[in-house]
Amino acid sequence: MWNRAADLAINPVIASTGLVLPDGALIEPRFADLSAEAIYAALARDGGGGSGQDGTSGLGASPYPDDPGGCGAVLDAPAETGGPAADLALPNRSPRWAPA
Repeated sequence: MWNRAADLAINPVIASTGLVLPDGALIEPRFADLSAEAIYAALARDGGGGSGQDGTSGLGASPYPDDPGGCGAVLDAPAETGGPAADLALPNRSPRWAPA
């Protein structure tokens, strides 16, 4: 619910700069000019409700298969080989410090 409150607080600010928010972005006029904390309190009183620009909750299916919660994906940078960079072995380095 905190992520929803923070989105409802910041999305109108982002939109006011002329940037285009993605489909389903959370914006509700009743929360205009409120802090995320105030919005969180209101959502808690209302049972966590909210709606996106398209009339949905803004929490629809994620376009990323590895994002089952639909909260936004953090994707690993691709390696030059095409696979995830995290799969590459790091060169062996001796530590600059060691436990005493």
